[in-house]
Amino acid sequence: MGGSGLLFGLILVAAVAGVALVAAFLVIPALRRETERRRVMVDSGEDSLVYEVPEGQDPVAIVAALRSDGLEAVEVMRQGRQRIVISGADGREALRPRARSVIADKATLNLEGDAARQQEVRFVDE
Repeated sequence: MGGSGLLFGLILVAAVAGVALVAAFLVIPALRRETERRRVMVDSGEDSLVYEVPEGQDPVAIVAALRSDGLEAVEVMRQGRQRIVISGADGREALRPRARSVIADKATLNLEGDAARQQEVRFVDE
């Protein structure tokens, strides 16, 4: 009886180690790709819009709304403020009205999941 318990324990440890290895080979490259994508977006400068998230509005809701509309968006912390960097293939000026519309109309939740206060959407360069 003791031998079968030991065998089961070894099989369980081997299975957990196998799952950990597979996860590492899948998760680590995905994290590296996401980190590189964020770095490129944040460093692109001229082709990106930067939206400073007002107090009480949920930056995750903004990023999700922008991404669901087909725009590239990442959340960054700059100078102690939450900011969203938005980029697209058409350039900053063509992107501005579309991003403004998405933020105003589709990203309407605050941090508690309630409707956020409606206010004018202004980008950092305006």
